[in-house]
Amino acid sequence: MTGAAGAVGGFAVQLAAARGLRVIAVAGADDEPLVRRLGAELFVPRTARLGEAVRRLVPGGAHAALDAAVAGVAALDAVRSGGAFAALVAGGAPLPLRGIRVFHHWIRADGALLSRLAALVEAGSLTLRVAESMPLDQVAAAHRRLAEGGLRGRLVLTP
Repeated sequence: MTGAAGAVGGFAVQLAAARGLRVIAVAGADDEPLVRRLGAELFVPRTARLGEAVRRLVPGGAHAALDAAVAGVAALDAVRSGGAFAALVAGGAPLPLRGIRVFHHWIRADGALLSRLAALVEAGSLTLRVAESMPLDQVAAAHRRLAEGGLRGRLVLTP
């Protein structure tokens, strides 16, 4: 799973691990402790040659890849022949190769699913990561902080 330390990737790691899936997290080297706490069993630094690194950990390659970091062909290379690949960003999916099924997953409104996710948060099974809370009158500062990048978690504006 690429982008495993990001907001979407971090949720995906937790949800996949909770379903009993073996998660291979791809993220920055400094993020390894975080993604392991979220439930990743195996780790590959994003600077590695992805296909080779995954095959060293899982001979033949991963059964599937969730590409939350737009790694594209590099992430596809980590998937075994006949596996599956899901892209989360428009234009981020490579052409299907080696019988790999390629999917685009788009964000859509789904109140029932959101309720189930909220219940997981309330039960402590899904971790919300808040980088910082700031008063609403500091929205400009929050915007600047967000633009700087490197946040692990979300900025929360409070009234």
